[in-house]
Amino acid sequence: MDLDELIRVADAVVRQELKRPLSDLERYVLQESFKGKSYEQMTDGWAFKTVKDAGSRLWKCFSQALGDGVKVQKSTFQMALVRLSERMGHHLPEPAQAALSPDSSLQKKAVNLPANPFGDRGRITDPSRFFDRDEILRQVFEALQQGASVSLVGESRIGKSSLLAIICARGPATLQLPPDAFVQINMQSIRDEAEFFEALCQELGIEPPCRGYALRRKLKDTHHILCLDEVERMSHSDDFSGRERTELRGLADGANAPLTLVTASRLPLSQLFPDSPEQTSPLAGICQTIQVEPFSPAIAQSFIMHRLQNNPIQFTSAQIHQLIAQSGGHPARLQESAADLYRQLSDV
Repeated sequence: MDLDELIRVADAVVRQELKRPLSDLERYVLQESFKGKSYEQMTDGWAFKTVKDAGSRLWKCFSQALGDGVKVQKSTFQMALVRLSERMGHHLPEPAQAALSPDSSLQKKAVNLPANPFGDRGRITDPSRFFDRDEILRQVFEALQQGASVSLVGESRIGKSSLLAIICARGPATLQLPPDAFVQINMQSIRDEAEFFEALCQELGIEPPCRGYALRRKLKDTHHILCLDEVERMSHSDDFSGRERTELRGLADGANAPLTLVTASRLPLSQLFPDSPEQTSPLAGICQTIQVEPFSPAIAQSFIMHRLQNNPIQFTSAQIHQLIAQSGGHPARLQESAADLYRQLSDV
């Protein structure tokens, strides 16, 4: 069973058991589970508990549909859906065109609608899907041009990871640097201090293990922009001693330093790493803080209108204003609310 078929069967089961369609998050969990990813690897833009809870709801739903005391788990859900597909047989909805009644003009119209334009979830890596943030990017590239490191600070799912991805994508051309000058590490996937330096060396093309003066020597006469996402991972004292931050500062401090840093976190570095009452964080001392705020009402409205450009479904002014008010301009929440409204209008 391929992924499309799996999603179709899962949607039919959820509609049968829970009287509603699959949510975008549930589709995402199924898609990533199909690829063999763990819940920890699905947290790009989602809280771990949110992702895990969505998975648990799905497995419970599939268990109920199978009955006979069968307990479906993440490792067995594909087999469960195969059994459910065979059991449902002719009751399973056909793909969109075949499922239509020939005389149902409204349903035909729905089939011809474009995909939901508000379906982005997690980090956006496609530059064509990235919207606005021009002022933040201007500040970042201006600081990098001057050799200064940058700390992006903003609440969860505000778009920091997407900004790092776009910085890596646009940076080489903007700063006239080779493509491999930009290196990105997501700290969520890093287990501890040793693994961080192992990952850093591999990204820099240096044989690990290597750190401290030996690493600086190997980086002599080179320069890289190191983008660190979810840098709060380094605040876990059980896995990180704090020396790694001191070493990073040594590699990024000074006009001829081999590294320039761009970090992303929910709290300012000085609050994340209060090393002592008398001393600020080694990283906070060299990083220029740039706050990542929600979209302004005008930008949020432009975003919605841009996504609906040339789309047969359009939101009214009242609906747009309500979406902006409900989301507070928070990009992820705005997309989720707009996606829900688009689905509602598609079903009319």
